[in-house]
Amino acid sequence: MPFAQTDDAKIYYETHGSGTPLTLVMGLGGTSQWWFPQTPVFAQHYNVVVLDNRGVGRTETTHPDFTTRDMAADVIAVLDAAGIEKTHLCGISMGGMIAQYVVLDHGDRIDRLILSCTLPGGMESVQPAPEVAEALTLAEDDGDLLQAFQATASILFPPEYLAEHMTELMMMFAEQQILPPSKDALAAQLGAVMKHDTFDRLGEIANRTLILHGDADVLVPPQNSELLAQGIQHSTLKVFPGNGHALNIQSKDEFNRTILDFLA
Repeated sequence: MPFAQTDDAKIYYETHGSGTPLTLVMGLGGTSQWWFPQTPVFAQHYNVVVLDNRGVGRTETTHPDFTTRDMAADVIAVLDAAGIEKTHLCGISMGGMIAQYVVLDHGDRIDRLILSCTLPGGMESVQPAPEVAEALTLAEDDGDLLQAFQATASILFPPEYLAEHMTELMMMFAEQQILPPSKDALAAQLGAVMKHDTFDRLGEIANRTLILHGDADVLVPPQNSELLAQGIQHSTLKVFPGNGHALNIQSKDEFNRTILDFLA
């Protein structure tokens, strides 16, 4: 199993396929396995790189307090370990925040950028409703898997989609609990999200950028993608009607096709 070593972390990563590199960065609490609807599809066209962020999966860190900028440095460490000079970069949710810092700090290593269901942070960002924040707290409870599933699902998917796909989603959630994150790890990642702020630097992003968001996202309200689109000069915003936060799962086929068209 390949790892990239930094001063205070040992980052697990995988590569799939061949060709031009495409690096995928997952969101809060998710391991590289949560890209399961994308990795095999994208690997037919690209050298796909996925990684476990600090605090989840097989990645280890000795630093209990880190930022999205620290995790951006982890992405660069993975690229170095994999021998990749330049890559397309896609980040979802917290992964999109990490991706912003990757581009801002290492713009020469990134070609095209995809930001999905994410935000720039800072005072200008639109926050979720109090009841959503409460559900997120319940989702962090690693003592009751059923409660964690119900809370997680309620903030990732719209009610109509949940009602139609409940059994499928429960099976998916159970499969992803092979390496469940600890409560402390989730709290550390959430702390990194809360501290994230690239709003005043969005104008520095010169990469061609695709911004994706579901208009029914209650965790990261879609107005945040409008802020990203306004701040990033060479950007295109695509909104998915009726989609929640887990856009890459709910509308996986359209999500994948949109990204492949953008990169092509």
